[in-house]
Amino acid sequence: MRRLAFAVALLLAVLAAGAGAQAPPLSFLAPPPAPPPANIVVVLTDDLSWDLVPHMPAVRQLQRDGATFSRYIVSNSLCCPSRTSIFTGRLPHNSRVQANVPPLGGYKQFLAAGNGASTYATSLQMAGYRTALMGKFLNGYLAQRDPPLPGFSDWKAVANGYRQYDYVLNDNGVPTYLEGPGSFHNSILTRDAEAFIDSSAATRTPFVLELSSFSPHAPFVAAPQDEGAFPFLHVPRKGAFAKANREAPDWLAGRPPLRRSQKRRMDRVRMKRAEAVQAVDRMVASVRARLAATGLAGNTYFVFTSDNGFHTGEHRLLAGKQTAFDTDIRVPLIVAGPGVPPGTRTDVLAQNTDLRPTFEAMAGRPVSTDVDGVSLLPWLQVPALLGGRGAALVEHVQAARRPGIDPDAQGRPAGNPPDYTALRLPNATYVEYVTGEFEYYDLLEDPDQRTNRYFDLSRERRDELARRLAALRACVGAAACARP
Repeated sequence: MRRLAFAVALLLAVLAAGAGAQAPPLSFLAPPPAPPPANIVVVLTDDLSWDLVPHMPAVRQLQRDGATFSRYIVSNSLCCPSRTSIFTGRLPHNSRVQANVPPLGGYKQFLAAGNGASTYATSLQMAGYRTALMGKFLNGYLAQRDPPLPGFSDWKAVANGYRQYDYVLNDNGVPTYLEGPGSFHNSILTRDAEAFIDSSAATRTPFVLELSSFSPHAPFVAAPQDEGAFPFLHVPRKGAFAKANREAPDWLAGRPPLRRSQKRRMDRVRMKRAEAVQAVDRMVASVRARLAATGLAGNTYFVFTSDNGFHTGEHRLLAGKQTAFDTDIRVPLIVAGPGVPPGTRTDVLAQNTDLRPTFEAMAGRPVSTDVDGVSLLPWLQVPALLGGRGAALVEHVQAARRPGIDPDAQGRPAGNPPDYTALRLPNATYVEYVTGEFEYYDLLEDPDQRTNRYFDLSRERRDELARRLAALRACVGAAACARP
């Protein structure tokens, strides 16, 4: 089409010159200048599950303005391994970060495994981008002494900000203690994000900005104006809530019915979590408004997601995560920006390892060769596009009980499964436990994942699933880890 337009313009120029008219300047025939590199804003929440999105009007507006991935799966339903997959584009068995605390996880293990040398930030910084991280980084990072991560030109990381007040902020290598009512973290995060956007607009420099909130992670701290905003909110008494699973593995089997007090506790958790995300929702609205005010909105991809999900009473489990159920591993991914059709949804199977290559593609940069994910940009531009990976891999190492050290430590009532690996297929979930037990849930017939159908599968189907899972457990690189 471009060649045809050029030929027509050239013919018109020749005819005009032959008629005695002045020929158009050569610049008239040149192709239009390339658009400037796109900016990227990423709002990464902590433990935010799909059930909270209906209570977030700014996020729902983002859905109307962009595309929603309905099958976006995390590689591990735990903060540190999942965030490492986002930074590096690698699965836990390749990043070697499989937990929140040493020896299998945490900030020190992240560095020891060499992950800091290759992240989305190092890639985009080499492409001339300003790169910023603001908020939560990784478990075990000490803002008062640990340096900024290489690749970030603006670093405002916070350690242990779960209570939202009174914490240490590492401001580009300078530790600063923030305290008192004015230190509410989501407000500080919004303020710093707007200042960064203003300075980027002034210098006309492309940027990637990650805003990493601690909300709605326990202890579920809300802004003062949001306390009591949902007095009648409760966990719906349907689906898997308070229901026992059939043919459950040992760690899940035999759980007693939830007592009335436990159900009320789950209602309170849901209510407090909904309160806690209101500040995040306002941050989404404020940052989008600042992008519009600076003239950057039309050339900025805005990404909203979470590091993992959360369950509150499903399968008779008290509040927690770390299971292979969709409550924990299937989380929001919503993207608006250049070329993204508004109000669309894609059912392609996506994973958090895909975010780094997607950011690289958004920046017009070749996708790194050391990632296990693929760019999602084709599905953002054409949501109905077929293809994509055939299965997402979930890897879980049983969390050690280290209360006070690991903020995600949870015992049997909340669910602390033994080591497992799982395949999240488009319409099924297959799990293998280190104990030799198995699960298979047909999501078309059983979307609440209450009946384990593994023993109903044919021998051929069981063998096929085992082979596919074994291949993904050992995979390296996108060709092997994200194959159809």
